[in-house]
Amino acid sequence: MIDRKEELPPFLTPIEVSRRWQISLRTLEGWRYKGIGPTWSKLGSKVRYSREAVLRFEASGLVSLVNDHG
Repeated sequence: MIDRKEELPPFLTPIEVSRRWQISLRTLEGWRYKGIGPTWSKLGSKVRYSREAVLRFEASGLVSLVNDHG
């Protein structure tokens, strides 16, 4: 997992987020559908996560809980 804010681009793709958190793209997609996980935006047909949303979600500790339990 990358720790430093400046190492992240301003917007991340679902692939980048799933790799960062070591979760599947399907899990991330399911979170979007259920309204959990970091906030996201759509640019045309492309889903993107802002750096701030990803860091905020990580700071909340929810990523660790999800990864620890399934």
